[in-house]
Amino acid sequence: MKQYSFYNVELRVNDDVMSGFSKSNSIITAGRFAAQHMRIIGAKGEMVVATSADLSGFIAFNLLQTADDNALLRLWTDNAQKANLDNTFFQPLNVTISDLMGNDKVLGLDGMIPKQPVMVRGEGINDLKWAFEFGQLKFNEGYQPEIN
Repeated sequence: MKQYSFYNVELRVNDDVMSGFSKSNSIITAGRFAAQHMRIIGAKGEMVVATSADLSGFIAFNLLQTADDNALLRLWTDNAQKANLDNTFFQPLNVTISDLMGNDKVLGLDGMIPKQPVMVRGEGINDLKWAFEFGQLKFNEGYQPEIN
């Protein structure tokens, strides 16, 4: 038997640990944009495999509209846009997803938030979907030990 709990998953944006996630079975997602390998078929049917060096990818997660970290992320996107408009340097983000029970880790390096999520208000509590894009996304699979 193996064990897992989202309570032991940590998402860090630079040095800040995010909180206020909405409840679902897919709270945080991470993936690459490009295929790692591409099939090319020659004129006589022979297959050649081209390997991509593109390690770019995304990390996306949902925060409740009441989460304090929404303000932190909006401030970062505002400051990043202002820096570029003022002709100063853009400061990329690094994001880490850590499953502290299974030792799985995803590292997003040299990232940005392309746009802020839309603001929605209604009778209930809404989710804000934050999406980051990275120059490199690295996956490290941990060990999922058996428990007795």
